[in-house]
Amino acid sequence: MGRIGYVELLRRNSSFRRLFAANEISFIGDWFTVIALFILAGEATDNSPLAIAGVLAARSFSLALVNPFT
Repeated sequence: MGRIGYVELLRRNSSFRRLFAANEISFIGDWFTVIALFILAGEATDNSPLAIAGVLAARSFSLALVNPFT
């Protein structure tokens, strides 16, 4: 039995296709949240680059701390 590629897996398996689509939609939603946090931090601090960088750093460090355990 040969290996099945991702495209073929998406084409043949409707359950995996739905899971893949839901995951992609979730990723898009996560990035909309990050963009909203950047805008909120900018408006709250009169567009301070330090505040916007702080939001990015907080998100990056929190992901770096949690990812090894998942």
